[in-house]
Amino acid sequence: MNKILLITLCVSYSMCSFGQEAREIMRETLDKCQNIHYGFCETTKYFKSIAANDTSVSKGKYFFKKIQGDTLFPMVFHTYGMKNSKCIFESIYTGQEVVNLRLEDSLATVTAISKWSSTIRAKNYLRYMYSPFWHEKCKPILHDSDIVANKYSIELLGKVTLNKHLCYHLLCVSYPKFDSSEKLNLERIELQLWVNISDYIPVQYSYHMVVLSKNDTMVQYEKWTLDNYDLTNTVDEKLFTLQSIPSYCNIKDYAGPQKEVELLPVDTIAPAWELTSLSNEKVSLESLKGKLILIDFFYKSCYPCRLALPVLQSLHEKYKDKGLAIIGVDPYDKRESNIAEFLAKRGVTYPVLLQGKQTANDYHVTAYPTIYLIDKKGIIINAHSGYGEGTEKELTKLIDNNLD
Repeated sequence: MNKILLITLCVSYSMCSFGQEAREIMRETLDKCQNIHYGFCETTKYFKSIAANDTSVSKGKYFFKKIQGDTLFPMVFHTYGMKNSKCIFESIYTGQEVVNLRLEDSLATVTAISKWSSTIRAKNYLRYMYSPFWHEKCKPILHDSDIVANKYSIELLGKVTLNKHLCYHLLCVSYPKFDSSEKLNLERIELQLWVNISDYIPVQYSYHMVVLSKNDTMVQYEKWTLDNYDLTNTVDEKLFTLQSIPSYCNIKDYAGPQKEVELLPVDTIAPAWELTSLSNEKVSLESLKGKLILIDFFYKSCYPCRLALPVLQSLHEKYKDKGLAIIGVDPYDKRESNIAEFLAKRGVTYPVLLQGKQTANDYHVTAYPTIYLIDKKGIIINAHSGYGEGTEKELTKLIDNNLD
């Protein structure tokens, strides 16, 4: 009994000290990031959304200097978006204006915060930057309160070499409370951090989130890698001024948002189209004349589109023998992205047509889902974007009123 008790106590002490060491590393990392005031970073971001199969990769580099009292951003910055080792865009924040440099046509657009602060804020320029260095709480680094409140468990997995840096590898896991009234629930959040042992800089972090939606289990993944950084040398202040705009650029002042494209008006002729279905059949608007036609412009990773699919399938089953033809048009997804399996899992049996980008343009689709109702003569009788609680009732009423 004494040996068993001694072994149990040793194991418990080992686990406790192991967790305590992880917390100390996290505290050091937080303190380090809170005391970064300027620097240079090169980053790579990997991202897979909830519904997507593929992971996107984006690279960038930027210079920054923290400022106080600014209502828009915690720092001035000069960012470079990279693709295949070439810069494809630049953005500058001077504290007084934002400059967007479009390199393909050598245009620099200057947006003054005195006039367009809400427009600047809506574009969220900081999403391209490494959040431990600019976020108010140095997200995603955990504070003691996150751990004490049992929001996360924390563990030191060991030491690994990453991008020539010897790093502490930390694992943090959270199991959010399930709420049956929510359409989406986080089942598990896994945060991993790789902290450079020499300076306590987090040189990589990743989020792995498991999401429950009715009978679906979906995964969203995000990883940021700090490929190169210098946080000790001062930054050339000229980088954060209008003087850093290349001399070859044409400079213009931002004149306001472009006019929103409106959907095609009611009582006009619906544009013709012919597209290929998932079953390799040619389907055209002309071939459906004589039916009431409902066209749903959607794509797989659009969450409101996903909510609309069961409703549209229900309408298809109710009205398919009464003169209604429901057609899904997907401008983005390809066969290789498992769109057929995605639809089959949701019980969708009405025709879905691919390569519909031009058709979406012809129908002025800028938001998803967008639904058009077209009468038996090819005339638009209703058009709206988005999906909400009243959509099903509205569509049912329109269908009932326009079927003989």
